Amino acid sequence: MSDEIYEHLLYGGAEHKSVASFGPAHFEHTIIVHGFAKAWSMTGWRLGFCAAPEPIAKVIDAVQSHSTSNPTSFAQKGGLAAPPWHAVASQRRGLSRGVSVSYGAAA
Repeated sequence: MSDEIYEHLLYGGAEHKSVASFGPAHFEHTIIVHGFAKAWSMTGWRLGFCAAPEPIAKVIDAVQSHSTSNPTSFAQKGGLAAPPWHAVASQRRGLSRGVSVSYGAAA
């Protein structure tokens, strides 16, 4: 299981590398969990998703359908209205400049 909720929040030239990309065996056995809380600044909305090979996803679906309810309607609509990643990346670049400036001032 790979929690990749921070994949879009990287600074200083760092690049995200999913464990599922390490090779076919990793891809076939990796469950990726993700959500809107971090990169899309939707903390508290409890809206997330996962990606997994189909046999694993079916089992996850069966367990989840009997243990939790659906996200609230406003969170679902917020997820649908969330900007595409390229818009979030632009915001992140602006934040990155601010982080660099703040860090440089503190040093």
